[in-house]
Amino acid sequence: MDAVNVAVRLRPLLPREPSDAVANWKLAGRSITCAKVPNASFTFDHVFDQTSTNSGVFEAIAKPIVQSTLAGFHGTIFAYGQTSSGKTHTMMGSNREPGIIHLALDEIFNIISECSHRLILT
Repeated sequence: MDAVNVAVRLRPLLPREPSDAVANWKLAGRSITCAKVPNASFTFDHVFDQTSTNSGVFEAIAKPIVQSTLAGFHGTIFAYGQTSSGKTHTMMGSNREPGIIHLALDEIFNIISECSHRLILT
């Protein structure tokens, strides 16, 4: 894994948003292109479309960071974007679809429970 990875996740449209709002944006592999702006193509390490789930994002992006952190490396997961872009949903999630924070904590405790050499204090 590189020192810094950049991922983008396109959120589904909200009911109040016009259905053609995403028509100008095209995803192709790791790139996003805007049809309204000539030569406006952006490439990222990972691109997740509107159908992606928090668990899918976690598996691809956050799980390796959590595992590396427990192996002794520093790791940071940073969500950045404009208001209503889906940061809170991705990081916190909901009761129905847990976010990256919840999934990361589950992963940490799963790894700890599988450590046969861990010290148990009584």
